[in-house]
Amino acid sequence: MSLPGAASRAAASPEISVLLPVRDGEATLATALASTLASVGPSFEVVCVDDGSRDATAALLALWARRDARVRVLSRPARGIAAALNDALAAARGRLIARMDADDELHPERLAEQAALLERQPDVALASCLVESFRAGGLREGFRLYTDWLNSCVSPDEIAREAFVDCPVPHPTWMLRRATLECVGGWRDLDWAEDLDLFYVCSPPANAPRRCRAHFTAGATTTGACRASTRATGESRSRARRLTGSRGCGRCRPPSFSER
Repeated sequence: MSLPGAASRAAASPEISVLLPVRDGEATLATALASTLASVGPSFEVVCVDDGSRDATAALLALWARRDARVRVLSRPARGIAAALNDALAAARGRLIARMDADDELHPERLAEQAALLERQPDVALASCLVESFRAGGLREGFRLYTDWLNSCVSPDEIAREAFVDCPVPHPTWMLRRATLECVGGWRDLDWAEDLDLFYVCSPPANAPRRCRAHFTAGATTTGACRASTRATGESRSRARRLTGSRGCGRCRPPSFSER
């Protein structure tokens, strides 16, 4: 539940837009929204897309939107997560775009730390962080190993080495500038994971010039695979990733940088 007076805190032009697609998420949605709205730092909005839910998701979103003007809701028939994210991006007002899932929890300092990093380092394209996973009854061994693998991908070389195992950058932890997403055309609706596709689209081939990089910074956030919830970790580590606008619009490109 939002704090008293939360509605008045909504900014006409928030610095950050958090994109939260959801379908049939009534069991976890309230926790996800509460943790997101508890974020500290820059002004933000939460753009929720109800992607054809058949449970109480629509009613819950309407309730939260009435309680807190930072919550904005788009409702439409089910079209999938890629289309939902692109619809949310089109409606977003923020200069920075963050991801969140309806079955995750978000550390209150995540958005502030990621925004500060992107502001401090204009050559950095994408900010993320480490994750901690949990589920009722405890993690199964496979998911524990998967979480350990995600958190072991820290340096650019480590991330590049693991890039064809699975996406080594958890999608719900991303924050990018809007210009970066628009440059590469947003998310595509394909027969495989939309996050892995965007990750590969933004990744340069071995012989391509490096145009920008993503820095996965300290802070805590969450990701949930197979609907396993996750919660924040207090660890502080950083990781870097090189990206390029290989599917660009032809009118812009990410900023250049020099390897440090």
